[in-house]
Amino acid sequence: MIGIRFSDLGWPVVCPMVSIVTQHWSNHVDLMAGDDVAISALPGGVRERRISAGMDRRSEIIPVPCAEDQKAAAVNYARSQIGKGYDYAGVMLFSFAPRWNDETRWFCSELTAAALQHAGIINIPKSLWRVSPGNLFRILSR
Repeated sequence: MIGIRFSDLGWPVVCPMVSIVTQHWSNHVDLMAGDDVAISALPGGVRERRISAGMDRRSEIIPVPCAEDQKAAAVNYARSQIGKGYDYAGVMLFSFAPRWNDETRWFCSELTAAALQHAGIINIPKSLWRVSPGNLFRILSR
């Protein structure tokens, strides 16, 4: 089992816009690397961070079934992306920029989706040219 954390960061303007465009209450996704450790793509780049209770307006961890070696592969893939840039253009041009897995820069849901796909936990449909928090939530909820 691996945890995928969906949250509302509560940032004015940007977060409500992301939620509206992606048709989901969450506007951020983390790959949980441990009980309180997440690997995230946030402004400033990909990093590992501690998650503390109450730091977001709302959050929900979705447990995703997988084998231990798949969990390790997903976490290792996400960790290998630490230090890569944040995909500002991807967030701002979400509906217009047709790519979701440019390994030079990431935004949250695309990093998490790439890690899960790399580990063989999910398969992103080829028809999906961007992976939003809402898209990822719907894929994991099937």
